[in-house]
Amino acid sequence: MGAEVGLAALAAGTLMTAYGQYQAGQSAKEIAARNQAVSNADAMATLQQTEETATNQREKLKRIMAAGNVWEAKSGFAPSETTQQQADYTLSQGEKDIAAIYAQGLNAASRLRSQGQIYTEQGEAAARGGVYGAGGTLLTGVGNVIDPRARYRFG
Repeated sequence: MGAEVGLAALAAGTLMTAYGQYQAGQSAKEIAARNQAVSNADAMATLQQTEETATNQREKLKRIMAAGNVWEAKSGFAPSETTQQQADYTLSQGEKDIAAIYAQGLNAASRLRSQGQIYTEQGEAAARGGVYGAGGTLLTGVGNVIDPRARYRFG
C-alpha cells in the first residue's frame, strides 16, 4: 500500500513539475511577444516624431530663406553672386540638417525593431526550453515510476 502511494505521488509530482516547466516557457514567450509589440510601437512613434521634427526643420529653413529674400529686397541692392552663394549655402546646410534628422530617426527605429526581434527569439527559446525541460522531467519521472531503485544504482 505504501509503495503504491509513493509511486502515485512520484508520478503526480513529475507531472506537476513538467507542466510548470512548460508553462514557464509559454509565459516567457507571451511576455516576449508583448515586449516586441512595445518595441514596434516605439519604433513607429520614433518615425512619426522624426517626420514631425524634419517638417519643423524644413519650415524653419523656409523662414530663414524667406527672411534673407526680404532683407535683400529691402536693402535696395541688386542680388549679387555673393548673396546667391550665401543663400545656396544656407539651403544646403538646412537640407543636410534635415537629412541628419531622418538618419537619426531611422537608426533609432531600426534599433527598436531589432530589439523587438530579439525579444521574440528569446521568447521562442524559452518556450522550447520549457518543452524540453518538461519532456526531460516526464522521462525521468517515468523511469523512476517504472523502477524507483534505478536512480540509486547509477547515482
